[in-house]
Amino acid sequence: MKEVKNETYDICVIGAGIAGAPIASYLGKSGKNIAIIEFDWGLQERILGELLQPGGYMRLCDLGLGDCIENIDAVPMVGYALYRQGEEFTIKYPVEGKQITGFGLRNGHFMQNLRATLDQYENITKISGRVMDFIEEDGKVIGVKYIENDTNEEKILKAHLTVACEGPHARLRGKLSKANKKVNGHFVGLKLKNCPLPYPGHGHLVITDTTPFIIYPISSNEVRLLIDFPGEKPPRFGEKMKELMMEYYYPLFPESTKESFKNAVEEGAFDMFPNHRLVGEPFMKTGAVLLGDSLNMRHPITGGGMSAVFSDVKKLGDQLLQIEDYANTSDVNEKIKVFYETRHDGTATINILADALYQVLSDGNLAEACYNYLKKGGEKAEGPISILGALNKDEAYLKKHFYAVAKQGAKEKLLPFPTPKKIKEGTKMVKKANSILLPLLKTERIHLN
Repeated sequence: MKEVKNETYDICVIGAGIAGAPIASYLGKSGKNIAIIEFDWGLQERILGELLQPGGYMRLCDLGLGDCIENIDAVPMVGYALYRQGEEFTIKYPVEGKQITGFGLRNGHFMQNLRATLDQYENITKISGRVMDFIEEDGKVIGVKYIENDTNEEKILKAHLTVACEGPHARLRGKLSKANKKVNGHFVGLKLKNCPLPYPGHGHLVITDTTPFIIYPISSNEVRLLIDFPGEKPPRFGEKMKELMMEYYYPLFPESTKESFKNAVEEGAFDMFPNHRLVGEPFMKTGAVLLGDSLNMRHPITGGGMSAVFSDVKKLGDQLLQIEDYANTSDVNEKIKVFYETRHDGTATINILADALYQVLSDGNLAEACYNYLKKGGEKAEGPISILGALNKDEAYLKKHFYAVAKQGAKEKLLPFPTPKKIKEGTKMVKKANSILLPLLKTERIHLN
């Protein structure tokens, strides 16, 4: 760790997480003085942020950080396998000259690689501490107060711009955004060891009668399992959880994975993380900007979180790299305003699909319609997975496929011949689809207060 300077830094980054480390590294090439404050620089383990979609990897490469997935035993991901009521099929990401891949990886090891890139810049100062609050003067953020880890003393660090990317539980979010974080469920996670997947290099999505679960590789000998438990209250662990896992979920697992799943349940090393939804609704405040999960979150079922974050990092970074003098308040404000007003171009379809797909897969009729639609293959499969893989950002294209699923489901309800009851059920499906998609489209419009 370098010695903290007394003068005002150009940029202070709060948090060296999935947004903080990349933005600091990307801006490091500017030569500006940057301080980045992180409470725990050690290796951390999380059950989310372990799936990097192809579009997210492309953004990572655009940031010059593509090699951060190397030397961590990351697994190339080429597509998905879908399971429902004893049936299964696979979908691959689009092929454009060569197979496009995402990656399954261990979040903590990936994070350490991202953080290691900071060491190449003499102009970046890493600080161990916990940020407590902004320092404000005449309504402008001029720095932060933080508790230094080594001394447990309160310190002050001044900066012309503070980039707040504290993560899902950001304490300073309310000072830069009016958005309310909502918890719509919890993912219960298990790590399956030496688990042979039926389709290597695929995420395996199992559609159940209630809510879905997903399994995907995170290293050459480890597979992540995430099971959704809806509702604001977290589920309880213990013997009842183990019984539920074996009685309800065990029969639904692909045959080759059952033994590893059983061993993991018996070991009982359950982990849990809340599924957040946070609409990006920032307001302008001179001297500060929100980034990452502090700004915007979506349901993790599609693994789109890192793709959205890296898109935001690239957009904000490109704006900030144009600034010659960070003491020029009006120039800094202008660049932040452009970021807030254009970021949706890179994140809207990721957010909409994540929250819409979760609701679809939690509704029996729509889940069946979605499965049958994707199973037809061709554009009906390649189109949706290009959106899920953060490769296609066309909102109209997303709407086209979403409503095609609902219409096909309604049509299937009428077979072999229509009855008043079937017509009612089909109409209800289309209305439900509308009630899912329209509010999400509205929330992804520009929200700059």
